[in-house]
Amino acid sequence: MVRFLIFLLFSFSSFASSVSLEQLFDQQTNDYRLKNWEKVFARGHFYRHQYLRTEDEVKAAFSPNLYKLEVFALAEKCQWETVDLLLSDFKRFEKIKYQTETQTSQLIDKIKSFKAYKIVTKESSKSDEQKNRNSVLVSGIDWQSVSDLDGITIEVVDLCQQ
Repeated sequence: MVRFLIFLLFSFSSFASSVSLEQLFDQQTNDYRLKNWEKVFARGHFYRHQYLRTEDEVKAAFSPNLYKLEVFALAEKCQWETVDLLLSDFKRFEKIKYQTETQTSQLIDKIKSFKAYKIVTKESSKSDEQKNRNSVLVSGIDWQSVSDLDGITIEVVDLCQQ
């Protein structure tokens, strides 16, 4: 009951976004299923910068299942350094919200086995695609002011093919 009230108060008072957590999760799940990685990465950034800024926000809005989708998508691209950074944050968030690291341990085990699989099944390099002329570095986006994700995608280099 207390968690629900905190979440309710949190959702009404501090979101500049017009995207609810439920909508975000549904869209993220759908795009992950369709392998629309650019949108998965954009939503992951948005989620972390809009909903997980403070300890109170983490307690109210941290969703392990939503967070894992971005981690798995990055693993698909063999972005192991970024995966490790997100795993570290996942561990911290899980500890804040649930006072445990059970899901973190399970997630680390899945990533280890997936990494071994990716190394064994390394795909051959594909030719470089033409880069989008309107590209912006992720660090150049003010995620606090983003309220609509429709036009935002994030391209990540596929390190599995290098």
